[in-house]
Amino acid sequence: MNRKNIEDWIPIAIEIIQQWRSEKLKHPDKLSNDEEKQWELGIPSKYFGYLDSFGPTILQSGLIRSLAFYCQKEGDADRKEIANLIRDVLISSNTLTGVSNPNLSLLELTQDKISQDRFYWRNRIFEAIIACKMALKLFHRAKPEDVQSKDGEAV
Repeated sequence: MNRKNIEDWIPIAIEIIQQWRSEKLKHPDKLSNDEEKQWELGIPSKYFGYLDSFGPTILQSGLIRSLAFYCQKEGDADRKEIANLIRDVLISSNTLTGVSNPNLSLLELTQDKISQDRFYWRNRIFEAIIACKMALKLFHRAKPEDVQSKDGEAV
C-alpha cells in the first residue's frame, strides 16, 4: 500500500462524504424520521461499521466476493453506499480511469482490471478504504440513541 495515495485521497474522501451527506439531507422524504435526524447530527454509525468491516471482509473472503457482497443490488442498500463511496474516491483520484458510466458498481468497474492485476487493485481498494475511514473521523458518528429521548420519543 502507498501511504502517499492515502494522504492524497483523504481530502477527496472528505469532499465526497460532504456531498453524500448533503444529498441525504436534500431528500429527507427517502429517509425515516430517525435516519433524517441522524444525518442532521452527522453520519449514521452503521456506515462506520460497514466501512470498518470492508477491509477484513476482503481479507477473509477475497476481493471479488467482498465486492460482490458490498455491491449487490438486493439486500442492504446502505452497505452498497460504502462501495459507491470507495468507487467515487477511486474515480476522483484518477486511479480508476476510462469510466464511461460512473453509476456502475465498484465490482462492475473493476472486475476486468482485477483479473489482470489483483494485487494492484486490492491495494488501491484498501487505500481508498483507509482514506474514507480517516475522512469519516472528521464527522460526528450519529448513533440511533442520539435521536431518542429517555421515554423513546424522537428528540
